[in-house]
Amino acid sequence: MQRHEDILSPEKARAFNPFLCAITDKLKALIVEVQKQVSGYEAYYKTRERVRRPADQLTFERTIEAILCDLCAVTLEPQHNSLHLPLSNKVLRARSRYKGIALGKTLPDILNILSAPEMDFVVVEKGHSNFKIVDEDLNMAFAGGRQTILRAGQKLLSRIERFEITKDDLGHASEEEVLVLRAPKRHADSIGMQLFRTEADILVDVLEALRSKGIVALPVHDAVIVADEDKDTTQTIMKEVFKDHTGITPQVTLVFRV
Repeated sequence: MQRHEDILSPEKARAFNPFLCAITDKLKALIVEVQKQVSGYEAYYKTRERVRRPADQLTFERTIEAILCDLCAVTLEPQHNSLHLPLSNKVLRARSRYKGIALGKTLPDILNILSAPEMDFVVVEKGHSNFKIVDEDLNMAFAGGRQTILRAGQKLLSRIERFEITKDDLGHASEEEVLVLRAPKRHADSIGMQLFRTEADILVDVLEALRSKGIVALPVHDAVIVADEDKDTTQTIMKEVFKDHTGITPQVTLVFRV
């Protein structure tokens, strides 16, 4: 079986598929083994105050299954070596029958456990975003970034070998919806308009957060101008708001206007 390099390659990452599931006894056994270790980790470190409700337990088990199954799948794909996925609250808390159970609000906590040094089932590289100031008026422009990237950790790789997992052990969960394709709209649903709306939502939320702290801010396109004494708070708020919308943390460069 092909082993991955220690450094993640975003060029070989593909989108996370939350609908894969185990259809053979050996893959089901692998998943149950990991689920028990995750539960043991929670009990040892007391990360939960009470037992999950039955519905929440099913979500917990299904999320772990989806993560492990897709990491098994991508490990067996020569053209890919990792997965990329969004971890923003806006995506994970949104209601949609098309995004799958695994892309829910508990996903970040489960990934934190699976990637803990004691567990080492998943390697996680957090997403990031870069911004730059483009003129003396402090106008800011997006300068690239990427989503969070996952690959199989050493303990998962060893279990893929031990259980002799192949693509034939993988199937599609019953929760997967059939997509109805329609003719694309030319205006409101275009990628450009979606990005424009997201940018506007981010700026509005930044201004609201600043106002709640008594900070006067002047919006200029996709940037804000604030007093020098408010720059650190403003920078923190911009990063938090952007991460909440996109799941990635931007790098903001300050420019001081004399």
